[in-house]
Amino acid sequence: MKRWIRNSILIIVVFCMLIFVLTSCGIKKQGDEGQEEGGTDAVSVEIEEVQLKDIQVAKELSGKLEAGKEIMVVPKIPGPVKKVNVKVGQAVKEGEVLIELEGSDVDMQIKQAQAAYDAASANIQLSKKQLDELAAQKNNLDKAIGEIDSQIKKMDQVTEKVSSQLSKLSQQLQKGEITQQQFQQELTKYIQNNVPDEYKQYLGDISGGMAAGNAINLSGMVNGRQQLLSKKAELEGAKIELESKLKLTPIQQKAFDAQLEQAKIGVDMAESAGDNLKLKSPIDGIVASLTVEKGEMAVQNMPPATVVDASEVTLDVNLTEFEVNKVEEGQKVDVVIEALDDSSVSGVIDYISPTLDIKTQSYPACIKIDNPDGIIKSGMFAKTSIKVDEKKDCIAVPKKSILDQAGNSFVFIIDGDRAKKVQVEIGIQDQEYVEILSGLNGGEKVITKGKDFLSDGAKIKIVRGED
Repeated sequence: MKRWIRNSILIIVVFCMLIFVLTSCGIKKQGDEGQEEGGTDAVSVEIEEVQLKDIQVAKELSGKLEAGKEIMVVPKIPGPVKKVNVKVGQAVKEGEVLIELEGSDVDMQIKQAQAAYDAASANIQLSKKQLDELAAQKNNLDKAIGEIDSQIKKMDQVTEKVSSQLSKLSQQLQKGEITQQQFQQELTKYIQNNVPDEYKQYLGDISGGMAAGNAINLSGMVNGRQQLLSKKAELEGAKIELESKLKLTPIQQKAFDAQLEQAKIGVDMAESAGDNLKLKSPIDGIVASLTVEKGEMAVQNMPPATVVDASEVTLDVNLTEFEVNKVEEGQKVDVVIEALDDSSVSGVIDYISPTLDIKTQSYPACIKIDNPDGIIKSGMFAKTSIKVDEKKDCIAVPKKSILDQAGNSFVFIIDGDRAKKVQVEIGIQDQEYVEILSGLNGGEKVITKGKDFLSDGAKIKIVRGED
């Protein structure tokens, strides 16, 4: 047993020594080959001339497409479904009734509110009619009072003239200048010619038999005037009563107006409640989903219907703080949709959020894509490339010519039959080229292939790229 163990150990030791020898030989051979390349043999390289180029930096983004508008139709009050008027995929117009809910109680409320409104409206019409009638009566009273004032004024004028003539004739009679007969004749003549007929009744009998001094009964005029004043006072009393009613009428009118307004609010509320029983489409679009049938309950936490407007679709993307100021609203982009055989459609950046999204630590942006035929469906996967930077006529070299060492960038340029190592400062880059900010002037020839086997001053052999 011990002998077998010794033999096994010996075999293992020999095997390890054999592996060590073979590995050493391989390393020595590679080192010899390296020395041979770094010695007299030239390294085969490919080159390209440094030129001025336009470089665009693009950001590759992707995401799910969404309909331009997707609105859930939610009932304001829950209720059993009376009727479903549409089906999924159906085109609808804004305001079209999608679903009707049961509402017998609401119908009764509408009728009651309308009846109250009609009653209040009738009260207002009656009040206005009464007001018009009172105003007309007041106008008639004002007119009658005015006529009485005019009669009193004329009566006073007649009384004054007759009294003056009577005084004049009485003096002549007393002096003996006229006879009693002449007195009577002159007074009768004056009354006949100067006193209106409507006032002669107040002057007594003027046909004859008048005695001197009292041929005219002026007390009749006084009594007539008093009758007119009494009638005027009666009319003014009636006017005061009417004016009192007229003052109360506007107050009643305001009360009726308030009742009408309150009744109108009741009708509006009842009709609004009735309108809430009709779930209408908020936009022109397509019915995307229906979650209820006739007899089921429509509730707020499970929208009975969804309407989408897919005439435009959107792609939401996120931009970093270094990109957000290099992208503009209205900028055109190409969008590739995998589900449509990778076909490309044109889109435009609709908006860029000015604030940072805390969750994603980026600035949300939205790309809008016209979809008039509706072939682009919500939920399709899409990719886009957004230009975030651009330089025109800048010194540029192929990306494959750049050599990164210890955080610095270098290129090898052709110096006769030797490679010259040059440190460069790089700028923006696209998929093929890198902008050179310093280190090259343009026109140099940089090594694009074979650079990894070179050192500064190494001998080279150009196999491709030389004119």
